[in-house]
Amino acid sequence: MSDKPQQTKDQTLDTSQLQRIFVIGKTRIVEDERLMNLTNDEAQSMLSFKYPEIENANITTRVEDDKLIVEFMTKPGRKG
Repeated sequence: MSDKPQQTKDQTLDTSQLQRIFVIGKTRIVEDERLMNLTNDEAQSMLSFKYPEIENANITTRVEDDKLIVEFMTKPGRKG
């Protein structure tokens, strides 16, 4: 579960009890035991071993259907 309240337009929403869904492009990863006690930054570091494109990605979060969506927005870079 997420460890911090998220700031929304109207109020501060306690997201600590919401299940996280990590989004990398079209891939959706449901939070499991390996990711449960990690912060979003720690989860990003762990997931970057399998998904190297998210190593330097920006993280955005939103609440959707009682789930916390953590999306990794990759930065375009040079190839080669």
